[in-house]
Amino acid sequence: MVGKAGDDEIARFGSLTKEHVLLSLGLRSELGAGQQAPHEITLNRDTILANAIPGRRFDPASTRKGYLYVDTWHIIGPWDVDGRIGPYQRIDFSRIYPPEQDVNLDALYGSGKTHRVYDDERGYFGRDQLSGRLKWKFYQSPTVEVRIPREQLANDALYFAYTEVYCENDTVMNLAFASDDAARIRINGEIVFEDHLLSPYELSEEIRQVQFKKGYNKILVRLVNGPGPARFSMLLLPNES
Repeated sequence: MVGKAGDDEIARFGSLTKEHVLLSLGLRSELGAGQQAPHEITLNRDTILANAIPGRRFDPASTRKGYLYVDTWHIIGPWDVDGRIGPYQRIDFSRIYPPEQDVNLDALYGSGKTHRVYDDERGYFGRDQLSGRLKWKFYQSPTVEVRIPREQLANDALYFAYTEVYCENDTVMNLAFASDDAARIRINGEIVFEDHLLSPYELSEEIRQVQFKKGYNKILVRLVNGPGPARFSMLLLPNES
């Protein structure tokens, strides 16, 4: 249901909190990745894009080796951000929004943007009025890059994307994440990654080794878009040692 006026204000501007980002586990070279320096891994973009397949279930007995990309998401937004976002402006993640407190895929919020300007390289551009009502929308990406759908696309906007991956056992995985623009990732409620600045999309922007538990793992991406495209990608590779 749509929240009360006070709830809408909290949803629009977020509530303040103090949290820390979990440190990554030790990094090292894996399939399709090259070690350049301590704690630094890069991906061969052509190799990854040619071989990555969608998947959200991980089994150590699987004969499939290499990166899987997460293609199935629920996306909600756009929320407003405070003013226009500049190229060197550090994004403040200290304000927490309702999806970071409780992911309710049936929720309806009355606190979204009421007008938008949007443009990206797909040829989508324009400006129009929005209802301000937000609900989760199912989206399945046809490519490694998960692009915010046209009907949700806006400049200077905030989004959340939610999915779950299933692991047959406790496992450590390389998580390769890229975003356009800034992003924060929670896995099972814990913050494992933050990128505070506007940045172009690069497949190997950040790679972390993250512990996943046996069973379903909840993944929440908080994406902040400045001008232009709004997109991200998540590639996962089980640690084979």
